[in-house]
Amino acid sequence: MVNNTKELEIKLNNILENYLFELNTKDTRSKICKDIKNQIFDNIFDIEDFTSQQMIDIDVFDFRIKVDNKYYDLYDIVELNRMLKIKK
Repeated sequence: MVNNTKELEIKLNNILENYLFELNTKDTRSKICKDIKNQIFDNIFDIEDFTSQQMIDIDVFDFRIKVDNKYYDLYDIVELNRMLKIKK
């Protein structure tokens, strides 16, 4: 689990670099979500793809973390860490 936004940025960039030459398709984004879940959030949180067609056209992704049926931006890591500590 990442502990701060800088660490999150580094890990996200490392994951996205693996897909640099792939098309922005649903299948590719699904693989990215799995990698984020496994490599950044230790399989604790589900990651879902909210990327719209307009976002695809400008090469932007929108991945969100699902916790207790609520969706959070990936950069809400501080809040998610707090929630995780509460659950333990």
